Amino acid sequence: MRSQFATEEDRGTLREFDFASREDGVWATVSFSMVSCPGITFIRSQRVMPDLSADEDPDFAAMLFGTHLIEWFYTRARGKTPDADGIIRN
Repeated sequence: MRSQFATEEDRGTLREFDFASREDGVWATVSFSMVSCPGITFIRSQRVMPDLSADEDPDFAAMLFGTHLIEWFYTRARGKTPDADGIIRN
């Protein structure tokens, strides 16, 4: 999590961060765990760019993904019940 939002309770571990180019754009998938939610893995996947053209700004796409990830965790994910494998997905 970004340091300006992170408290001791918000400490977590990034498990995987992946980018994939698909027919409908570039997708980012991240999996992480949080100290405040022991035994649960969170997985978020999101299209971050329509394509790999020079018209797209990867820094802006990364910042936007980070913002959406934080919003998703605090407003939706941590209130959900994990599946049988202990995973919460978007």
